Amino acid sequence: MVQTFSCNQTWNRNMQTHSPAGAQSGAPATNATPTTTAVTTAATTTEATASTTAAMTVTHAIDTTTAGTSVAHTIDTANPAAMPDAGGVAGSVNPEANRRPLKSRGNALIQAVARSAVRRGWTPNGISVASVVFALLGGLCLLVNPLGWGAILCAVGIQLRLLCNVVDGLVAIEGGKKTSTGVLYNEVPDRVADTVLLVAAGYAVGAPALGWAAATAAVFTAYVRLLGGSLGQVQRFTGPLAKQHRMALLTGACLLTPLFGTTGLLQLAVIIITVGGFYTGFVRLKAVAAQL
Repeated sequence: MVQTFSCNQTWNRNMQTHSPAGAQSGAPATNATPTTTAVTTAATTTEATASTTAAMTVTHAIDTTTAGTSVAHTIDTANPAAMPDAGGVAGSVNPEANRRPLKSRGNALIQAVARSAVRRGWTPNGISVASVVFALLGGLCLLVNPLGWGAILCAVGIQLRLLCNVVDGLVAIEGGKKTSTGVLYNEVPDRVADTVLLVAAGYAVGAPALGWAAATAAVFTAYVRLLGGSLGQVQRFTGPLAKQHRMALLTGACLLTPLFGTTGLLQLAVIIITVGGFYTGFVRLKAVAAQL
């Protein structure tokens, strides 16, 4: 659906042309010839599943008699990313669209934790940093004892890291504690935590190169997501191995490793994360390219 907004402003230098007498006589106010300039621009954007065309038409009409100006804007309302945001700037993406979709935000217990954090004065940036601390502790435990309690505690550390990732957003947005540097604390600690956990898993199974490859894949998927956002597109959090999928797979492997008494399952998980991570990155990159 395309919706048109019009704004007309007219300044009449000859008030007699609008008087009843002038209207009845039908006499022209002046012999000047109106001058009209029109500029039309069109931009076509292609999404992953459909193509929409956003057109903007700007017409400037200047009448030397009445000095009138008419401006018309046509905005494609079928493309939410092209609609003006709260600041009235067309072509910008609604910030809410770039928020990772998480069902856990609706969890009553997690919401209670977030409310408690707000009451205690915890900052979202501090909670984001805490996620790195939990990742470091989990990775250290896995290195010290990969076949027993270390693997179990690593799984706990992963889940506490993910809890921080949810709570920091709730405190920032719903709790009204959003800061100008929040976007940095939302991304950088995530990349550090991913790297720490995946590299630790690689060393734990005796394959350091595999751990670094998995960490590289994780960073690659995030890079492509942010690249799309920098190009004015909605960031893509899709899988098959997005952050939550990688951490779920690593958590499961850590919990099952002590039961089997071998790191084989953990090594398999890191291999899947590596291959699936790069595949996810290329899927996202293809989607970004298709929308350019």
